Amino acid sequence: MADSFSQKVRDEAARRSLHKCCQKPFLMAMLTGAKYFRRYGRVVWRLAHGATVRTLIGLLKELALPHTWHQEANKEGRRQFYVVELPELPQSYYRLPPFNGSCCRRSWITGLYLVCGAVADPHKDYYLAWNSASWDCAYLLLNCLSDEGLEPSLVEREHGQLVCLKRAEDVGVALSLLGATLARLEFEDIRAVRETSNDLHRLVNAETANIKRMADTAARQIKKLQILQNNYILGGLSDSLTEVLRLRLENPDLSYRELGEIMTPPLTRASVGKKLAKLEKIADELVVQAADSQESADYFSASE
Repeated sequence: MADSFSQKVRDEAARRSLHKCCQKPFLMAMLTGAKYFRRYGRVVWRLAHGATVRTLIGLLKELALPHTWHQEANKEGRRQFYVVELPELPQSYYRLPPFNGSCCRRSWITGLYLVCGAVADPHKDYYLAWNSASWDCAYLLLNCLSDEGLEPSLVEREHGQLVCLKRAEDVGVALSLLGATLARLEFEDIRAVRETSNDLHRLVNAETANIKRMADTAARQIKKLQILQNNYILGGLSDSLTEVLRLRLENPDLSYRELGEIMTPPLTRASVGKKLAKLEKIADELVVQAADSQESADYFSASE
């Protein structure tokens, strides 16, 4: 079974190489964001992602911190967890870190993502978020993402604060910050296809709407111009109005621009539109006059 996009991002982020100065911020992020608990004076993590656990264990070895780990299943026995235990750490590990540079800041963001982050499938939505358990951590993350030129938003939830990115551009940049280069390339491919498809749908919808509008306008005009033709008042119209009426009746599918091009002399689109509007107004007046005449005839008939 193929890995999900979220799994690919997490795998790449977990394999991110760390400088010496970045190791402590990375571990501090995992302590700040992970759902750990204390048991008999020891810090205990329960993590489900194997690559994250391997990174954590390798980091603990680099920092010469004694630890143990084992696997256990949940109550239903359907899912395996990795349990990592180590002695209580100095208090400095639990504080929000000062960053020596952008590499330490990005390592802290990555460590936090591995334990409390999530990303949506780009086929469905553009969304990347961190679920922080503390306000201090959430505000530091907001500042860190803003320093990277992103536009994060903060949403308060019942069980924590959600720091999220919802713009496609921001999600793409954040994937690079996490070290998920291959996932970023896949994301941009999917985004390009989606945007091209959306642009095509918009063009098709706009063209369909234009064609429908033209058809409705032509049908209305043909109906009114036939009223003028059937009432034998063409002799009272100017030559240009008569020509527009004749050409419109003969070519109901042509646009105003195309009608103007076949006239003698040629007219602009705006001129054709004005002449047709004038012919429609004459037809409307003729209909009103006919209705008034009919009402008068009915009235006198009733009187007799």
